[in-house]
This record gives sequence, structure tokens and C-alpha cells, in this order.
Amino acid sequence: MAKRKTRHTSCTQMRRFVRTHGTLNIATGEVKMDRRVWVTEPCEVPLFGDDEQKRGTCKACHTGWETDENYAVSNELVALQASLPQVCVDLDRANSWEQVFGPPPSFIRNGRLYISGEDEGSTYGSCDYYGEFRGGDPWISPELLQWAKDRGGYWLWENPGCISFEKG
Repeated sequence: MAKRKTRHTSCTQMRRFVRTHGTLNIATGEVKMDRRVWVTEPCEVPLFGDDEQKRGTCKACHTGWETDENYAVSNELVALQASLPQVCVDLDRANSWEQVFGPPPSFIRNGRLYISGEDEGSTYGSCDYYGEFRGGDPWISPELLQWAKDRGGYWLWENPGCISFEKG
């Protein structure tokens, strides 16, 4: 029996892009922007040509098209981001301190996975470059250090508010 070949109907390339939310007044054409949100999801452009359907990517993704607010990301990075550990942060909720476990704020940009240490509303987050809350030395959450070690990598300070994951 001959093996059936996969034919895709929409582009499967993962992309990181800005989704803009707002309203359009059809009568006047006026657009009111409410918010902009970064999302990571498949391109999902319909595929019409045989070549596109066989490889599973649209012509734009296949040729490397990208802008500052819409670019391809690897499935490996998306999987790494999804596997990030829960970390403990101290939140100031109406002057009442609360320890909470959750995923660190992360994003993918320029082919790299980043963690932000500047969590809104927290005293300290998943990393602290200046060490204000950790005795003066740069600090990265032990859960993140172990996660990186388990994957054969390490964290690199990108700037005082952000770390990036590096393999090797």
C-alpha cells in the first residue's frame, strides 16, 4: 500500500506578531485602537498551490518574510517557552504581601527566548539584576537555573530587566 502524503490547507509556520484590538465605524471609516497584544500562533494563511500544500508553509513564510511586529519563530522555541517552570514571586496586593507561583513573563524575539524580570505589581520577579531584594548581587530564580541546566543551557543577562536562554 502506498504511503499517503500529507497535504496542508493552511500555513503551519509559527509566528510572533502584534494583534491589534479596536473598533471600526463602518459609516465614517474611523478606527479606534483599544490595545495591542503580542501573540504566538500558526500563520494559518490558506494554501492554494501544490508546492505550498506539500511543504505546509505559505510563500511569505517560506521566503523568510518578516517585519518588526510579525516574524517567524521556531517550533522548538515555542515548546521551550511552554515548558518554563513555575516560579515564586512576591506580589503587593493592596499593601498585603502574597507569594504566588506562576510562569515567568516570557517572550520570543529574534530567534531567542527571553524572561522579563520586571513583573508589574511584584516586588521581585524571576530575576533581579541589581539585587535590590536579594542582597545586592544579580539573582535568577533557582527554578529557572535548574530548567536551563536540564536543557543543556544557561541564562544570559540581556539588559538589567531581561535574561535570555542560551544553549550550550
